[in-house]
Amino acid sequence: MPVERTLLFLSNGHGEDLIAAMIASRLVEIEPKVRVEAYPLVGEGGTYRRMGFPVTGVQRAMPTGGFILKRPANLWKDLRAGLLSLTRSQIADLKRQRDRFDGVVAVGDVYPLLLAGRYLKKPTVFVATAKSEYIRGHYRAEYALMRTYAVKVFARDARTAEAMVRAGVNAAYAGNVMMDALPGTGDDFGLPPGKRGVALLPGSRQDAYGNARDLLGVVDALAARRRDLVYLLSVAPGIESQGLVQLAVERGWQPAEPGRSEAVAARLVRGEDELVLVEGAFGDLLRRAEIVVGLAGTANEQAAGMGRPVVAFPGTGTQYTRRFAQAQKRLLGDALALTARDPEQAAAEVDRILSDPERYARMAEAGHERMGEPGGALRIAQEISRLLCPAASPASLGHSSGT
Repeated sequence: MPVERTLLFLSNGHGEDLIAAMIASRLVEIEPKVRVEAYPLVGEGGTYRRMGFPVTGVQRAMPTGGFILKRPANLWKDLRAGLLSLTRSQIADLKRQRDRFDGVVAVGDVYPLLLAGRYLKKPTVFVATAKSEYIRGHYRAEYALMRTYAVKVFARDARTAEAMVRAGVNAAYAGNVMMDALPGTGDDFGLPPGKRGVALLPGSRQDAYGNARDLLGVVDALAARRRDLVYLLSVAPGIESQGLVQLAVERGWQPAEPGRSEAVAARLVRGEDELVLVEGAFGDLLRRAEIVVGLAGTANEQAAGMGRPVVAFPGTGTQYTRRFAQAQKRLLGDALALTARDPEQAAAEVDRILSDPERYARMAEAGHERMGEPGGALRIAQEISRLLCPAASPASLGHSSGT
């Protein structure tokens, strides 16, 4: 089938890559003659590749995984690793490839939107994932970039979309794409049906190993309190399960037969307790769990959106800092309970929530309310099709927000 238009998906973060790839998947379903190419600005685009999209451009993994603004030291780490030269190379590459693309979908904060507007100069749809009115709204300069470079902006929640519209941006809320990325197969990982699942989310970057050590400490404290729990540790792409297994073995866990589930990377036991490491089945993991202890960004938010109360505390790495945890608390509201970085405090909070059905229900409802419903990927893809894949020439779309 001949390709009629080529769109570039430009994203700047691992979670943003997933959101972009979800939208792109729905777009190619409704527009088979459209070719999608991916340009991850952070990392090497593993999510795009796994979902079958060609990756173009210049990529290089940075030490902080894109979290350069979380701490001053993070920026310095990435600068020492060649951030400036990578940025210059990406800008030059975008300018060189400009004529290959008919339109752009920018996903993340305003940085990919700025790159698209200044260097690609093609009609651009902006999926704004980085900011929410629940945490902190956009600056006037960011609104100006949206008005100048985006034909349409999609906000991460309805309140943020309303603020954008008040600022003169052609914006809308179409649903939360993060909630589309949780398919399920019904896999229960061979866990005993009488036990309540506790999901452990250590994150998706190199912080995951240190975070997992903290989470296993919470498991120790929980195991001393309750005998009705089973523990599911999520292993994100790029994280070595064997390293996590070693951390558990150091705390007295013993490897056991993994069972028949292909998603089980390892199964460990300690007395009557069971710890299961799960790869590539995050939706099923959340469905089997009743509560989450998480030091993650997108994964914590997805869990809350599925109605799972989340308990969290600041980690020691570059991602789940105290500032990040407090911002996520503002985003998720009552769906997230923050404690100190102390295993006994975190375990006590999990115990209280599981023992209080009314509080559990309030937290579940808050998560549903704050995160919204699935279906955003399809609705955004339909708008991209309308705006960037019409019969008219690209020049007829212009670059302003319009009305």
